[in-house]
Amino acid sequence: MTPPYALRVFCATVFTLVLAFEALAQENAEAPPPKVLTVEVGVASTPIERDYPARTVATRSVSLLAQVSGIITERAFEEGAFVEQDTLLYVIDPESYQIALDQARARVNSARASSSFAQTEIDRFTPLAEENITSRQKLQQLTEQLDSALALVEVALAERDAAELALRRTRVKTPLSGRMGLAVADVGDLVIANQTPLTTLVQWNPIEIHFRPPARDLSLIEKHHALAPLEVSVFLSKSGDNDNDTGEMAGHVFIGKGVLDFIDNEVSPSTDTILMRAHVDNPDAKLRPGQFARARVHISERESLLVPRKAIKQHQEGHLLYVVGDNDTIQMRKVKLGDVFGKQHIILEGVEQGERVVVSDTTWLHEGMKVESHEENNDNTPSQP
Repeated sequence: MTPPYALRVFCATVFTLVLAFEALAQENAEAPPPKVLTVEVGVASTPIERDYPARTVATRSVSLLAQVSGIITERAFEEGAFVEQDTLLYVIDPESYQIALDQARARVNSARASSSFAQTEIDRFTPLAEENITSRQKLQQLTEQLDSALALVEVALAERDAAELALRRTRVKTPLSGRMGLAVADVGDLVIANQTPLTTLVQWNPIEIHFRPPARDLSLIEKHHALAPLEVSVFLSKSGDNDNDTGEMAGHVFIGKGVLDFIDNEVSPSTDTILMRAHVDNPDAKLRPGQFARARVHISERESLLVPRKAIKQHQEGHLLYVVGDNDTIQMRKVKLGDVFGKQHIILEGVEQGERVVVSDTTWLHEGMKVESHEENNDNTPSQP
């Protein structure tokens, strides 16, 4: 008996579906595993460093006062200009001081003439006194006159030196090389000795970097500083028009480096920090006194495990790496991160040297998934299922 038409259609449909599912299963079974890019966990020597807020301080800052009184007749510097040591800054009217010096020199000549005459008299009367032609009392008087004349010579010489010093001080010069401040006094002003301020001068090269590590870092820094002077790098906040990011500190640019040369002798009880200082060469005046900065103290070196930063994934329980095991299956590893080192991150726990970590897209990966891994520098590109 021939089956009904509807039954024949149903059977044909079921048969077709079975064949389709078998073909699909065969296709899936034969599909190759997806490709991923990997890199090996490497080991490198990385620095142990600490970063602290810092402030720049002038190595020397001088407030110049007039050392003699008088009228300023010349100002020989530009405000804000860099000047070398012994550069002329001001001239205070020297006329009266020149007259005083001329008078002092005249008194020296007079005193020397008196002492010379007294010595001549002694030379003349000494033989006479020895032959009792004149009294020894007369010779004693002449000797006392010579002593008095010689003393007057010393006084006159001192007065002459003081007059010469006063005259030199009418020409105000820089005691050190540095950058000039505003001119407080100018041509025509009357200045009073040791009272009237003239200007300020600061030394920028080298410049001091002051920073205050917490007391908990003191023993570590002192331990390594005792072995060798510690290097200190200085960074400034990156300005809006500066695109030269070294990548060494987010939002900051590297300015220069110096050496730690001072650790204070006590910890501040209010902040639990201790003052430290480094001197940094500053020939281009990139650093100016009073700026906020960051100081990075290079303490020592250590061997560290490194992986590319792009391989690290954020997870609600921390940070993850996708590792390709020996059987080419995906393993999800929780890791403990250390410091950033350029484009890589230091891994403290979670992986071992030589293991392969995924650096391509991981959104479609899961634990136990079979993959085909390729080194990152390979031309193969990862595929998604």
